[in-house]
Amino acid sequence: MPAALFAFWLGLFQATAAAQSYEAGLDAVDAGDLPAAVAIWRDLSAGDSDEPLQAEYAMALLYETRQGVELNAQRGLELIYDAGLGGLPKAQWVVC
Repeated sequence: MPAALFAFWLGLFQATAAAQSYEAGLDAVDAGDLPAAVAIWRDLSAGDSDEPLQAEYAMALLYETRQGVELNAQRGLELIYDAGLGGLPKAQWVVC
């Protein structure tokens, strides 16, 4: 899947201070630097970020599409489930 299409698939979120870090991951994907995107989103999802749900969702898509990480559909589903339980609408749609 081309990086630009992948970034579009993830969707863009409102521009807040926390979103800048999430968007830095999108920028890394657009630049073809998947390891940087993985590092950014792992930090966001594990830390005290205001946007861990978007980061979990992004990491789930990477795991399920084997983009920058080893294929791990189970981990991808766990992350989508967590994001859905946390209230992220697009993750809720996926797990319903």
